[in-house]
Parts: sequence; structure tokens; C-alpha cells
Amino acid sequence: MNDKLENIEITLAHHEQQLQDLNDVITDQWKQIELLNRRLDKALGKIEQLESGQDVDVPVDRPPHH
Repeated sequence: MNDKLENIEITLAHHEQQLQDLNDVITDQWKQIELLNRRLDKALGKIEQLESGQDVDVPVDRPPHH
């Protein structure tokens, strides 16, 4: 009986760790989604300005991978 309880406790500890790991992944992904949404909104705003003929200050930046 003691071995069975110990196995249950070990399994529970593993599940708790997996849950924390998944939570960390979800949190990181949510931050990335928020960043991408902000960048998309900014890009769409610039596109709308260009389409309406307004002057847009578009910096010439190198992509982040360069």
C-alpha cells in the first residue's frame, strides 16, 4: 500500500510539473501574440495611410535577421 501511495505522489508531482511547463509555454506564446498584434496594427495603420495618399514616415530598417 505504501508503494502504491508513493507512486501516486510521484505521478502527481510529474503532472504538476507538466502543468507548470505548459503554463509557461502558454504565457510565452501569449506575449508573442500580443507583440505580433501590435506590430500588425502598426503595419495596417501605415498601409491605410499609404492608401489614402498621406505621407508616411517609413524607416528603412534592416530585417532583424541581418
